[in-house]
Amino acid sequence: MPLHIEACDATKRAGTYALRQVREDGHWYGFSIETDQDDLVKYFLSEQNRDGSWSIAYDYPGDASTTAEAYFALCLLGLDATTKRCALHASSSSRKVA
Repeated sequence: MPLHIEACDATKRAGTYALRQVREDGHWYGFSIETDQDDLVKYFLSEQNRDGSWSIAYDYPGDASTTAEAYFALCLLGLDATTKRCALHASSSSRKVA
């Protein structure tokens, strides 16, 4: 079977699978922002780079878009730049640039 046909079939299967994962209340994943807030915050902060940025993938340099998205997610979870936990994490792991 040609590769482009295999790719189309895989895409259709993935779409079908994804649609089956939608829950009755419309969400896609098995976590709740209310009950899993602390774990989600820990995850986002654990993925933060030493310079305070976030990367698109492991071992990549930070980029503005991913950092903005991670920061927005933390804001949705109740943190912001003045939140002590966020500020402490960034200051304890950041390096000074001369």
